[in-house]
Amino acid sequence: MAASLISKGESTRVLEQALAACCNTVMNTSQTCWEQQRPDHVGNIMMKSQVREGSLESTWLRWFIVLHKVIATDTKRVLAGVREGTQVALAVKRGSMYQLYSSFVNQDSALTLRRIGAWQWSAEDGPRSHISSPLHPPLATMYRDFGGRQLVAAVVDDWPFFRVARGDDGTPVADSGVDVSLLNTLAEKFNFTYSVVEASDGQWGAILANGTVTGMVGLVARHQAHLAVNEVTITVTRAQVVDFTQPYFLESTVLVSQAPAARDRAFAVLSPFTLQVWMLVMAATVVMGLVFAGLNRVRSRLLDVEIADYSLETFSFNVFRSLVNQDSGTLPDHWPLRIAGFSWLFFCFVIYSAMYGGTLTAELARPAYERPIDSLSDLLNAAHSYAPYHPVVVLGSSNEYIIKKSESGIYRKVWEVFDPTVGYVTHFSEGIEKVLTGRYVFLNALFGSTIQTAARGRHRFHLGRESFYPQGYGVACPRGSPYTHQFDIIRYKPTVADDLMGENGLHNSPRGSSVNVALVRQRFEHILIGHNF
Repeated sequence: MAASLISKGESTRVLEQALAACCNTVMNTSQTCWEQQRPDHVGNIMMKSQVREGSLESTWLRWFIVLHKVIATDTKRVLAGVREGTQVALAVKRGSMYQLYSSFVNQDSALTLRRIGAWQWSAEDGPRSHISSPLHPPLATMYRDFGGRQLVAAVVDDWPFFRVARGDDGTPVADSGVDVSLLNTLAEKFNFTYSVVEASDGQWGAILANGTVTGMVGLVARHQAHLAVNEVTITVTRAQVVDFTQPYFLESTVLVSQAPAARDRAFAVLSPFTLQVWMLVMAATVVMGLVFAGLNRVRSRLLDVEIADYSLETFSFNVFRSLVNQDSGTLPDHWPLRIAGFSWLFFCFVIYSAMYGGTLTAELARPAYERPIDSLSDLLNAAHSYAPYHPVVVLGSSNEYIIKKSESGIYRKVWEVFDPTVGYVTHFSEGIEKVLTGRYVFLNALFGSTIQTAARGRHRFHLGRESFYPQGYGVACPRGSPYTHQFDIIRYKPTVADDLMGENGLHNSPRGSSVNVALVRQRFEHILIGHNF
């Protein structure tokens, strides 16, 4: 689609057709027209206001502008406030001839104009033109080579994806990591250099209630960076403010918790019953001692019969001996005591043999380690246990978004047990460290979790066996960016992560050892493939 021009005569009408033919643009579509009435407002009215406020910045929209009355600053003002990705063709009338200009991005990443030819028309000779290049060059051709431009990449310090170092002057520079390799490959392929800018809040990016966009995504959305490539998950909300390439890496989320601790067996003998049950058993023992002593005294006084004189201490001790399945050594010599004794022995049989003995056997047969947290269901059970676990997420991350915005299902249940006072961290490495400080379960991407835990000692952590929330990482570019689709050629080899964690990888690292960074770099030297590589 192209925006056409108000014409005041045959010359402008033919010029319009000629411009359309040069750009292979069919002019029979719905068109919007402007007429230049006040040259000093060309930039503000025709381009900045109409494009920006109308959200018309798009690689699919091509602009044709004709200036009939020109002052010296008009050609400079035409592109005022227009961003990269908006293609503009300009025809400036100089006497009977139109000078033709085409927009391009210079080495300083500024949109500017260059002269590409001239065109004129007369009734006698018809149109004559000399054009050295297309008015609207194909973007695929323009961005096949950036011509050595320096782009700005928004990043956060996030090894193993992107480690940020400091230059001699303190400025951030790319050091190592998976996405550093990706960015270097892009730079080599498309002939650009890059500098990095860190998100001041250390966040990946979220849209707040007031419309503010945080993190790396915010830098790109505000055109303070040309791209963000640092484990940036593609989400619906982020895609509202930036454009994403196709996913270059597919990932899932796992639960990271402390390695299951050995169970304390010091008080295993008391474990079959709770404290309340033990107190009730003790109270029943005391009461039965009083009952036996009372029955013995009542029979002696009412019937005036000589009986064995047992003290309260003797009866209480015999009751206890029966409880622990020991012979009391005495036999009741009258029926009231025999009935009470039978009732107590039956109670002791149920408590000791059936309940206590069976439960103790089952307790001792349990594994020596606590049950690991392998799934979201395990996490919910652990969150409701006597010593609850707390889920942890990175503030503003896609994992926070999925549990916070879910209206039903298990994600919603996880959010209901989430405690914001202890559940938020600002960085993935902070989340891994927090797991070691207490009963916390960190929701994090599988690959990053594997590297991060291996670096701190794999034996100290447990990674859940079940993964969830599949997600893709993409390169974030400004809305309407003309080079977004160029970067779609990048893909990670699907076997890289498996190879890295396989036979010669991190799973077999000695306990407590750090990750072999040289091995990680070597494995990722050839992780990138592309259709045109």
